[in-house]
Parts: sequence; structure tokens; C-alpha cells
Amino acid sequence: IVAASPPGRRGVIPVGAAGIGAVVAATGGLGVVPAVATAAAAGVALWRAARTAACGPAMRLWAAGGIAYLAPAAIAVVWLRTFDPGGALLIVYLVTVVAATDIGAYFVGRYAGGPRLAPDVSPQKTWSGLAGGLAAAGLTGGAIALAVGAAAPWAALGLGVGLGVIGQLGDLFESLVKRRHDVKDAGDLIPGHGGLLDRVDGLIAAAPAMALFHATLGWAIGW
Repeated sequence: IVAASPPGRRGVIPVGAAGIGAVVAATGGLGVVPAVATAAAAGVALWRAARTAACGPAMRLWAAGGIAYLAPAAIAVVWLRTFDPGGALLIVYLVTVVAATDIGAYFVGRYAGGPRLAPDVSPQKTWSGLAGGLAAAGLTGGAIALAVGAAAPWAALGLGVGLGVIGQLGDLFESLVKRRHDVKDAGDLIPGHGGLLDRVDGLIAAAPAMALFHATLGWAIGW
């Protein structure tokens, strides 16, 4: 959103990037609680940077909200990776399931068509695509669990479906924000695919859910 503003306001972006970097470093080096405190401080710093850049009150809140949007995912991914053994597997599971959701939704929606899922937010998404994406997510999650000899692959399948739902909600949320600000893409970093956030919007939503599940019910899968 800030990137679509006049050039003078784009100086806010490095502040946000530094804030997320600090959150990642705090999670890996100090733990989750210090990381949350760092995220709060980063949000305040970003709000002040937006005010210095002459952003209006609403834009300041949107800018600071970027930390609230990204920090939970950053903390979740780093926290999951710290588990030894098994941290790398958790990340592979998360990324693969979210990717399977997107791929399944794309191909099934493209060839099956049907009613639109949210025409005012993301006109290309269909209910058939959602079904295909969730099926792909569940099968992928169960397959990974089987491959590593997990005790309850059916639980991993169910988790995959749940993460697929949350990932699709994350995708729709970013689309809603972009439409609210009349921005087509989050950026132009990846030719033909928009910005980085356009590629990981589902992951941003699913990562905290995966971390919460692992912290509370992860034992059910028996990795």
C-alpha cells in the first residue's frame, strides 16, 4: 500500500523490513515472548515513520498494521524451525500443504469452473477450485505423514485441510486489502506474479495456525 503512494512515502518500507527482520532475529535468538515485544515496538516505529513521511492517520494505521499482519507468520515459521529434531519437517509440511492448496485450486477451478467463491473480492476463485485445493491439501498432508512414519496420518490429513481453508482465507484477505486500496499487486518483484506477498499470502495466514496446532495438539499426529 505504501509502495503505491508518492515516492516520498516509500521510505517507510525499509523501516518495516527492518522491523520484521528484528522480529525474526528475536524469535530465533530469544524466544516467542521477546519476539512479540519486538513486533509491538516495530509497529510503533513504523507508525512514526509513516507520520514523518506525511501519511494521513488512516495510512499510518495501515502501515503499522503491516507488522501485525506479518509478525505472527514470521514468529511461527522461525519457532517451528527451532524444534530439533523435526523442525525442518514441520516447515516442509506447512509450505507443501499451502502450495498444494493453491495448485489444486488453480487446476480444478480452471477446468471445472462453476459458481464464483467471492466475485467481489477475487473473481477468479470458484467453489470447485476451493474443493480441489482442500482435497489436494489433505492428501498432501496425509502423504507426508505416511512418508515419515507418523503415528496418525489421518490427523495430518485433517490438519492439511484445515490449513488449506485458512490459507485460502488469507489469500482472500490480501485480495480484499488490495481492492480496498485500488492496488492490483502487492509489488512487482516477481515478473508476471506481482510481489512477494502475492505468492505467500496463504502461508502468512496458515503459519500461525500451524504453530498453534503444534503447540497444543501436535502430539496427535505423532511425527
